[in-house]
Formats: sequence, structure tokens, C-alpha cells
Amino acid sequence: MGLFDLFRLRSTLAKATTQAVPTQSSNHIGGEIAYFGLTEWWESLCPADQVRIHSVLQRSGDAWENLTTGKILSSSGTVLDTLGNMAGWFKKDEHRDLAYKILEQADRLVETTPDILSKHYYYQTKIEVYYRDRANPEQLMTAMQACRDQIALAAAAAKEFCKEYPKESLPEHYGYKQLAIILHSEGNTVEALKLANAAKREGWAGDWERRIERYQK
Repeated sequence: MGLFDLFRLRSTLAKATTQAVPTQSSNHIGGEIAYFGLTEWWESLCPADQVRIHSVLQRSGDAWENLTTGKILSSSGTVLDTLGNMAGWFKKDEHRDLAYKILEQADRLVETTPDILSKHYYYQTKIEVYYRDRANPEQLMTAMQACRDQIALAAAAAKEFCKEYPKESLPEHYGYKQLAIILHSEGNTVEALKLANAAKREGWAGDWERRIERYQK
């Protein structure tokens, strides 16, 4: 299991060590949704969307058994971890409308979330979801902006990675890689080369030397 997988599982593993007891909430919404203050957002979704979310997440395993039930007493994860991880299960065409709704809610909470790595991986999920609809110019622009947002955090994220996983190398930086691919495909090789050089210089894993050689040609 790589560093990427270790971090993406951080909030999931944390749930295994938290205690869930029956909630006495008047609206009967508990679990992670209540713990992270997402009850109003959840109730704004139509019942059909709520059922679809539960259905997809239940098939993913026990990690989401306390999405809306029980009372979470503590968690090492953040609201962005929960929403980002949730959105990641809805990338397929038939469910991507739900991914967008989840990411739109997460966008409202980015600025108030201090955890750098939570933001780093949230932007990665956002890139992955929106880039799948890259044939739509608006969705492509959103994916590109998410790449730039993740790149803007690169120095801080690298510092946090080294602090949290001192024996691990930096993982691949999705924002650098995806934006370089997009720019190169658009013919903007100069900017793609700058990104590849920056990612290599900062120590992010990836096939940067091969990309640099290709872009230089």
C-alpha cells in the first residue's frame, strides 16, 4: 500500500476506532453527516438521491455503515475527507451528477478547513471527477482550476507529507501531472514543461524526466 492509499484510508480507518451509539437527534440524522454538520445539506437532497448515495456506498463495504446512523464521538478525519472520499465513489457516468452535488458542498467548506492534506486530496478527487466530462468546456475549465488549486498547495502539502510520513517519498502529484497533460494536448508545451520541471524539482513522484524530454522536443 502506497502513501496515497495510506492517506486516503485515514478517515476510514479512524471510523473503526470511534464509538457509534444510537442517536436521539430529533430529525433522526446521525453518523458522519451529523458529526460534520452536514445535516442541512443532506436534507436538501431529494429522497431519491439519498437512496442512491446509500446504495452505492453500501456496496463499497463497511466503511460507510455510519454515514447517517449512530453518533460519532470523535474522528481524526475532516469534513473534506468525508465529502472527498464520498464523491470518489460516484465518478461513473450514471452517478456523476451526485459527485457534483457532493463536491459543490465541499467547495463551500474548503476555506474553513485548515488541514492541508485534506485539501490536497480533495482537489485530486475534484480533478478526477470533472476531467471525466472534459468534452464539456466548462467542466474542463473546472478541472484545470482544481489542478491549479492543488498546485498552489504543493509546497505546504510536501511539508505535511514529510512530517506525517517521514520514511516515505512524496507520492505522485495529480494536479501537476493532469494540468501538464492538458496543456500539452492544447499545444501549450512551454507551460507544460514548466510544470514538469517544477514537479521534478519539488520531489513529487512521477515520470517527469520522460515528460520533460518529450516536451523539450
